Amino acid sequence: MTDPRGETSSFILTHGKQLQTRQLTDHFILAKKINLNGFEFNLISLNIAQKDRFRTMSKFNTVTSYLRTKKSIEKTRDKKQQALKTTHQISKEFDPDVPDGMITESEAQKDPNTPSGRLFAMAREKYKTKGLPLAALVINKKNKKNPIDAYFQQETDDAYRSRIAIILKTLDKLAGDTIPSILCLQEINPLDQFISVLEGFTDFHLIHHPSMDARDTNSITITKNWPFRIIPHERCALKDVLGKKKNKSQLLEYHIPELQSTLFNIHGAYTYMNQELAKSIYDAIKSYNTNIFIVGDFNFTSQDPKKTTQRKEFQDRLNQFSFYVALAPTPEIAFNPDLSQATYDGFIIKKRPILSTMREIIF
Repeated sequence: MTDPRGETSSFILTHGKQLQTRQLTDHFILAKKINLNGFEFNLISLNIAQKDRFRTMSKFNTVTSYLRTKKSIEKTRDKKQQALKTTHQISKEFDPDVPDGMITESEAQKDPNTPSGRLFAMAREKYKTKGLPLAALVINKKNKKNPIDAYFQQETDDAYRSRIAIILKTLDKLAGDTIPSILCLQEINPLDQFISVLEGFTDFHLIHHPSMDARDTNSITITKNWPFRIIPHERCALKDVLGKKKNKSQLLEYHIPELQSTLFNIHGAYTYMNQELAKSIYDAIKSYNTNIFIVGDFNFTSQDPKKTTQRKEFQDRLNQFSFYVALAPTPEIAFNPDLSQATYDGFIIKKRPILSTMREIIF
């Protein structure tokens, strides 16, 4: 039951590729048209990178951007060594009286004579000589060797809302008006800014989940023209398998009684694909007497990128448990030379024999 067209080159690429070209998303849109005993609906998934920040991660000796497009990858690669070297130098001059937390430029300017204000002024000048305009510092004294991280570029609320509006217009068009749709979105942050844009799309309905957290990164589920109840579960049965260290707001579970179905909207932790993982997924939900739809950014990866059979063995094992599997690699693998292997988004579905009528598209 594994679809042989599992690689991106074999799928139709339209809407999602346009969003990536415009530096608006860094994942493909995954879409399925599903038929459950004559009831058709669209199932759509997209990771929408949270509010973008170009920053150091001194603990891991790297520089990253939350929105990992080709442009942002090139920028971080060009500035990585300069940013890290300067950050390490500033850490050596660190005043222990500076409290933990974030220091923004506006806060530093309010009282430039405080330890925080002086640290920011000194850091701003050092980064400026390297062509790095400082937006904020983050102090974490638990990281004794490198207690400082720097943000050089932060997406404004206005820019984030504009980006979200374009993405939602694309998803609205993809969902269409002829059949109902469920849209599973991942990595939404800040939630309040996203919802403020979503409220302008009157055909979309947000399914509130008790695990959603305004202070953290969220997966969220929205519907369009949807006629049935979608009931949130307090805890996701797959959390310990796919995202044990993730905040619970990123792994959500819902019951759809009228369709005798369970939906999982997943933003998973990096997890190795192997037969053991397939068995763990099966064991976590084997007691469910429902159709199963597991959707999202799984962050599946291979333990050894040279062993190309690992993904196939994982999928084949799930097939043995009567799951249908469709996986798509994240686009970054095509243009990031520092990335040795892809991570995968996808669908894992267990339902009645009508499965064979389902059609999958990656945009």
